[in-house]
Amino acid sequence: GGDGTVAWILNEVYAMDLDEKVSVSVLPIGTGNDLSRTLNWKADIDKNDLRNPFDMLRKIQRAESVLLDRWQININYDRSSMIAKRLNRLHPDKQMFMYNYISVGVDALVTYNFHKLRQSAFYIIKSKILNKFLYFIYGSKEVFWQKCDGLHNELELYMDGEKIELPELQSIVVLNIDNWGAGVRLIEMMKEIDPEYFESYSFSDGYVEVFGIVSSFHIAQLQIGLTKPIKFGRAKHVKVRFCS
Repeated sequence: GGDGTVAWILNEVYAMDLDEKVSVSVLPIGTGNDLSRTLNWKADIDKNDLRNPFDMLRKIQRAESVLLDRWQININYDRSSMIAKRLNRLHPDKQMFMYNYISVGVDALVTYNFHKLRQSAFYIIKSKILNKFLYFIYGSKEVFWQKCDGLHNELELYMDGEKIELPELQSIVVLNIDNWGAGVRLIEMMKEIDPEYFESYSFSDGYVEVFGIVSSFHIAQLQIGLTKPIKFGRAKHVKVRFCS
């Protein structure tokens, strides 16, 4: 299935604590298919594979297995105040895993709003084209509403223990793969500016890449290659601390 389905399968494989390594293939029938693009399974499923599933199975049989980093994400709340301690039951600490990317800010807000819509009773007609249109609507709305404006004043970014000075931005993106937002290759965009940085990238090297996004309009510019993201670099440990 899509990237979310693949992540679910990988999490279940990890939870079962299997002795042998399990290979998982990707069938690009999701909306973004960023992992599928990264692993060269294309952005969309071939119609011939739908008509003849054996063609897809032959491709899987010939495919090369590669390693993909799994990143642990810990969400911890400040328990120092009495009020926070009482809210502990409402907001327990969480632990999850990431394979593609995670972000804090405007792009995460757009994705969250779309996710809430898909869970509602009004989400009846399901198609990839409709999903992309809804993403466009939510993204366009953020251009005008600017709910994440001034985000750089509300959080702190640490990479391998070092605090990073943040410019004005509305999102921080932590990447494991070089496909984000349905095919935007943020790391490859650094190729002209810093070729060595691009050449040293790998989704199985134990490092994540960290970028900044200025606004929802910046995302639209990235989609068509008119600009580049803010590069903070790579790290083995990333911490985002909310100050408010």
